[in-house]
Amino acid sequence: MVAAKTAAEKDFDTTAHRIRRVLRRLASAIRKAKLRLSYGRAVSFGRGCYLGPGFILRLEPGGRLHVGDRVHFRQGCTLEIGGDAELTIGDDTVMTFGVVVQCARTVTIGSGCMFANGASVVDSRHELHSPRTGKAETPLETWPVEIGDGVWISSKSTVGASIGFGSVIGAHSFVSKPIPPLVLAFGVPAIPRSELAAGGTPDDCDLPPERELAPVGG
Repeated sequence: MVAAKTAAEKDFDTTAHRIRRVLRRLASAIRKAKLRLSYGRAVSFGRGCYLGPGFILRLEPGGRLHVGDRVHFRQGCTLEIGGDAELTIGDDTVMTFGVVVQCARTVTIGSGCMFANGASVVDSRHELHSPRTGKAETPLETWPVEIGDGVWISSKSTVGASIGFGSVIGAHSFVSKPIPPLVLAFGVPAIPRSELAAGGTPDDCDLPPERELAPVGG
């Protein structure tokens, strides 16, 4: 049987927790300051934005990053932004552990989104049928990706197309074509499986222009 903590032990735990919070915020502030010094006006962070340990930003000349208020990158998140590309992340979005966003053209993530561990977002792919040169280098095909407000991307899913407001993507899924608002979608490729709220069905929701990416080898 575990003995109950004394008042002194509880006070110590509370103080230690507060100190850890202060240190985490200080470390985040230092990370943001370093990025602002490195990239200047190409990056902007809103109020209360938290950059956790292991945060990596790779920003090519001409690329831009806009992060809203109270966005949290918990640990080990990576953002890669190409030249003349733009990544925008809305208020109150959370990226947990090991989330990767690769932006070669335009990626827009709405407010209040959640990205679980190992999730990734891409807006490009290499052309598979270009002439082979002996190097793993082929022309890059890009397209805009827009993720609506309140979207939840589950663990280890890859998003390569737009997703409507409030939808949930199941774990280990591959989003290769647009997903309508307010649905649960999963699979490879991800397709809507059920609605999440009363109203329209996937068939009568407004979708972005149809675009489907064939899985590698498909």
